[in-house]
Amino acid sequence: MFLFKKSTLLAIALFTLAACGGGGSGGVDTLSARNTGSVGILLTDGPTAEFDIINITLREIRLLSDNGSVTIFSGSKTFDLLQMRSHSELFALTTDVASGKFEKIRLMVDKIELIKLDADGDVVESHDVKLSGNGKIDLNPRGPLYITAGETLLIQIDIDAEKSLKIHESGNGIWHFRPVIFVDVIGERQDNRLVRLSGEAAAIDPAAGTLELCGTRVNSDWEGCIDIDAAQSSIFDTGGALILDNIAKGDALTVIGFLRPMTAGSLLRERHEHDDDYQHHDLSMEAVVIEVGAPGSFVSLNGSARSAPADAMAAFDYEIDLGQGFVAGQHIDVQLLQGTRIFSREGQELDFSAVEVDTRATIDGVLMLSNTAPDALNAALLVLDVAPTSQLTGEIGSLQAAALTLLTAGGDRCVAVDDVSDVFQVTLLDDGSLTTRITVAGLEIGHNIDVFGAEGAGGCFDAQTIIVTVDHSGP
Repeated sequence: MFLFKKSTLLAIALFTLAACGGGGSGGVDTLSARNTGSVGILLTDGPTAEFDIINITLREIRLLSDNGSVTIFSGSKTFDLLQMRSHSELFALTTDVASGKFEKIRLMVDKIELIKLDADGDVVESHDVKLSGNGKIDLNPRGPLYITAGETLLIQIDIDAEKSLKIHESGNGIWHFRPVIFVDVIGERQDNRLVRLSGEAAAIDPAAGTLELCGTRVNSDWEGCIDIDAAQSSIFDTGGALILDNIAKGDALTVIGFLRPMTAGSLLRERHEHDDDYQHHDLSMEAVVIEVGAPGSFVSLNGSARSAPADAMAAFDYEIDLGQGFVAGQHIDVQLLQGTRIFSREGQELDFSAVEVDTRATIDGVLMLSNTAPDALNAALLVLDVAPTSQLTGEIGSLQAAALTLLTAGGDRCVAVDDVSDVFQVTLLDDGSLTTRITVAGLEIGHNIDVFGAEGAGGCFDAQTIIVTVDHSGP
């Protein structure tokens, strides 16, 4: 039988943004007639093993152009970034945004708190991160951002915690936030991170394989319906697998899938099902898993595989991370089911063979607790970290076409680079910071860099991400 803290069990299943304030302009008119569009912000995280909780308080998101700026979010929301390691959260959805071209995204961050837990899930260490320029973070995407009348611009902001947090080299214990943030515009058919939405079922059409998810609250001034393509999804309740015919209007649902902007239809439409309290948005979701049941029916756990499943319907041993309401070192049998879906954090679908010993995984499922049989977690969804990275730090000693020599404290290292390596220049200023995506060609001899990647077969370290930090801030 499981040993857990009853007071914290509910926290396993719920991720809630502690919020006050609202979105940006927040208009709810028919927008296509007003030369305005809409902007959605997805937030996600690259995980780190250094801390158990990373609380970020965000007060504003703006889009900047040569002619001014528009506010996408304004208020105050505090969230645990590490709860987004397996998926993206639809953080803000703002309507009535004037169409045009924008060059930068500005984030205003009030606070970042780093927390370590002990074996009982109690806080044993906490750090307030030093922020440059009162938390102003400017991001230069790889190209302009265009808002088109009557359409939605969907932007994914990936705050990579592992690469962004840096301990001060003087050894004074101060952590700095060096923003390594990926910005991607989500297109109609682009592969991207899974997104998780909750609401209630409406307009269920089993023949077409579609439904609507209504009551989906994104911020305080937009609550509406999103069209769901459920044709290829796996559907579960606490008793096991279902089909779309089993879902009834008003059922509580959590839908995990790929969120897309729709290419046709007006931005806000009058309700044609359910009731008049909700409006539609021109977003749709290609569902991969639908969980039927009130909050708490399914849990979402982080941990590591301690054995590998023998086949697609087998069980494997799984060790649950601290801070989720269970005792230290708690193990459980994870049972794969007919219809269990497996994805990488990047959104690539995998099969059971990707689950290996020590693979990091976030698992959605139903806890099966028993006094007479082994406890189990019946899995609906696994999201795996299949590409863990290592880090090198040093100075560029030489540059070649596809490689560089890095002068590290442990000796010179060959680092293989190519056009697919992500290269960031983070400039720290007195009034904030600027993160810019550059190319390998922008690297120079003498640059001090951090390189994240993996050991290559030819003896070189294969670079996945390179960070150049330029400090123009005062003492």
